[in-house]
Amino acid sequence: MRNRRNRGLVAALTAATALLLTTAATAHAADETTGGSALTNRVQPRPLQLLADSKKTPRPLELELESPPCDAATTDCLTIEPASLQVVDRELKAALAAAAQSPEVRADTNAGINAIQPVPQRCQGSADSFWVDVSRTEACARAAYRLNVRQKINGVDTIVGTMNFVATFYVYSSTTLATWAHQVQITPTSLTGEAPGTSYSAVSACNIVPGWQSGACGIDAATTIPTQPMIVGRTVAAEAFYTFRGSNLSTGRGAWRLSFTHPTATPVATNLYASNVRCDTQATTTPGCVNPYFDPTITYSRAAVPQFARHVEAAQASGLPGLSTPLHRIVDEIDIRKNGDKACPASLPRPKTPYAHECDEYPFRSTYEGAYTGGGYTIYPRTHSWCQVSLAGQTTSLGPMGYSICMIKDTDNSRAGGLLGSFYRSQRVLHMDAFYVRFGA
Repeated sequence: MRNRRNRGLVAALTAATALLLTTAATAHAADETTGGSALTNRVQPRPLQLLADSKKTPRPLELELESPPCDAATTDCLTIEPASLQVVDRELKAALAAAAQSPEVRADTNAGINAIQPVPQRCQGSADSFWVDVSRTEACARAAYRLNVRQKINGVDTIVGTMNFVATFYVYSSTTLATWAHQVQITPTSLTGEAPGTSYSAVSACNIVPGWQSGACGIDAATTIPTQPMIVGRTVAAEAFYTFRGSNLSTGRGAWRLSFTHPTATPVATNLYASNVRCDTQATTTPGCVNPYFDPTITYSRAAVPQFARHVEAAQASGLPGLSTPLHRIVDEIDIRKNGDKACPASLPRPKTPYAHECDEYPFRSTYEGAYTGGGYTIYPRTHSWCQVSLAGQTTSLGPMGYSICMIKDTDNSRAGGLLGSFYRSQRVLHMDAFYVRFGA
């Protein structure tokens, strides 16, 4: 059952993240989407202010040691500390080359889970002990640690053996499934002195992030790694699953508790925490889970919406956000309406020939950076020579503040709005989530 669910989760992940925005979408109103009317977190206008760039501060892999294992009364004990990933990787390469034919050097799985997933290639070159946000549904991290075997020799705390090991973590989910996975792989790379004979075990857990409604961790049973001898070059891996059982929004964080034992030393244990996973039923009534640290991108086809593409690319080229600095979605209907009314008032003439035109505004009215919420009434619009909009007597805004308006073909406007609404749903872009806007062929 576990294996079937794992394969289904991976397949759904692949399908859900392959969003093809170049295909035609059901036409929606030009205000893109106005969901979330029940929410009351309305955004107030903030003149001359943009949200900070969405480039996230690198997130370290958290290691939490339990009560200190060594004290004045302890004769032999174990301690854990960070090690150099570069050094450990060299050790591992040498160990695998030297023991390639050994039956003990292999990858094992435990707890009846046989379908450990390949970790994305981007993780192999990642910074030591920092998370890599691979996609909207994936995050991974690698870290190196040293286990020290300590003894009191003539009253002096002395390290008499060491074991280096690398831990690889992979968290993945699906935008259309309630179940998400947290995978761990442990590989010893060197054993010195009194370290041989050390063993370890592990158990998974899931912690609700404080301040969020419970639910993301579900009630799935913990996965365990039975006691394993530490053998250089031998990888032991396991995977834990959690299922969102909430009815609104929840963020969960998986963890693996690693316990190390030695024939003569006091054991030590540590908790290694995973990246957060956010699950919800707000984006759609069907639950799904995402990596909230990854800002998705909507990529429009120029061929599918040529006039819309021309306008937005010109607006971005004039300094408006969305290309290198993200936009941020808002969901309150009143704020969305105010953005639309500010940018495209009914008084603006809409040409009727050679086809019907509609007023297109950028940034989108469903974003914080929209004409009203992004700048209030102190920011003036900009337009472009082909847009059939007269701004005579008005000051034209430049740079990242303000907004752009253009009269474009009504079918372009409708199709672009429909694609944006589909993007919000498929990528589970919620209130104030950041995203980018780009264009392809």
